[in-house]
Amino acid sequence: MPEPPLPPEEPAGENPPDGAMIEYYLPNTSNEVVQIDILNQHKELIRSFKSNDTLYKIPDLNIPLYWIRPQSILSNKAGMHRLLWDMKYTPLNIPVSFPMTAVKNNTAPDANAPWVMPGSYIVKLTIGNNVIEQVLEIKMDPRVKTSIDDNVTIKKNKVINSKNRDFIKSSVKIRNYIIATCLS
Repeated sequence: MPEPPLPPEEPAGENPPDGAMIEYYLPNTSNEVVQIDILNQHKELIRSFKSNDTLYKIPDLNIPLYWIRPQSILSNKAGMHRLLWDMKYTPLNIPVSFPMTAVKNNTAPDANAPWVMPGSYIVKLTIGNNVIEQVLEIKMDPRVKTSIDDNVTIKKNKVINSKNRDFIKSSVKIRNYIIATCLS
């Protein structure tokens, strides 16, 4: 069972957002789908967000719903907007779970996708035929003592994360097949 969040009367500061803030401005409401893609240096898709995405389903939980961070979807309405990218690859399509620690109205689901590696990424905003690209630099967490020059450790970690993710994806496919077969 997760730890309850601090009581509201307990003084506590708020942490900065946990990810890269991507802001965009729409002078008018768009009838087109607004899409933000995160690409690596080789223009390979890392993550995609769309204004017509749907919210993930929250399963039955043993925690109060007010602990959970509100979900957000890209807006196609006029005005200034902010997307918080968690700097991870696209999550697996599996039921969400929540961590042991809780923050009232700000508990994010457990991660089921690996972090991206430090480096340059391309943020591509697409609305209809209009495309705008901007480079985003992801830096190593300054608290991590592994040197960015120690590429061997970083690359090994990336390979392990990728293999682990592929294994989980395969397991989910097998699980879904078994469920579909048993229910039919």
